[in-house]
Amino acid sequence: EYTSQQFSVVPGNKLILMTDGMTDQFGGPKGKRVCRKRFTNWLFEGKDKGAHKLGMFIEHKFEKWIGEVDQIDDILVIGVEF
Repeated sequence: EYTSQQFSVVPGNKLILMTDGMTDQFGGPKGKRVCRKRFTNWLFEGKDKGAHKLGMFIEHKFEKWIGEVDQIDDILVIGVEF
């Protein structure tokens, strides 16, 4: 069941949508998942970047995290800057 959500935005707000493939991916020094907290930290690290640079920043963080581990799922991250 889906519900409708409404929210207000102001110039400078960013909306990030992602699939669970991003947070479920294994990697890092201990072979753990990215998880929501780590992904959120990446977003906060790059919060002052424009949408395009933030996308490249997240991609770099992800590639560094995954290293030589096989990707286990499809990954989609969409960002919109208002």
